[in-house]
Amino acid sequence: MRIRTALLAALAAAAVAGCHKGRNTKQADLQAVFPTLPLPPGGELLTKEAGTDAVRLILVTPVGPDSVAAYYRNTLSNDPFHLVNDRVAGKTTSLYAEREDNSPSLWVVVSPNGTDGSQVVLAAGAAAVASKPVSTAKP
Repeated sequence: MRIRTALLAALAAAAVAGCHKGRNTKQADLQAVFPTLPLPPGGELLTKEAGTDAVRLILVTPVGPDSVAAYYRNTLSNDPFHLVNDRVAGKTTSLYAEREDNSPSLWVVVSPNGTDGSQVVLAAGAAAVASKPVSTAKP
C-alpha cells in the first residue's frame, strides 16, 4: 500500500519535473492542461507551478480531508473523467483519473491541513502537441 502511494507521489512529481524556475521556457497553459479542472469545495490557491509540459496546483480548503476525498471520488467517477486509482495511506488519499477525451490525466492528493481543513495537490501533464503521423509502410 505504501509503495503504491509512493509511486503515485513519484508520478505526480515526475509530471511536474518540467516546472524548474531557472529555465527560460514557455509555461504550459493552465486552461489547456485543466480545461475542466475540479477545484475542491472552498478551495484557495496557495501555489501554481508550471513548466512546458506540466502544471501543479496546491490548494487549501476548510473542508475536512474525508469530505474532500469523497468529492473527488464522485467528481472523477463521472464524465469527462474516469477514476483509475484510489489509494489511502494513513491520512492521505491519492487519486488518479484519466479523461474520456484523452486529454491529460489528473493526479489528486488530499491530506489534512493542520487540525481543520485539507491541502489538495492537483497535477497534470500538458496536452500533447499533434505531430506528423509516422508511416508504417515498408519501402
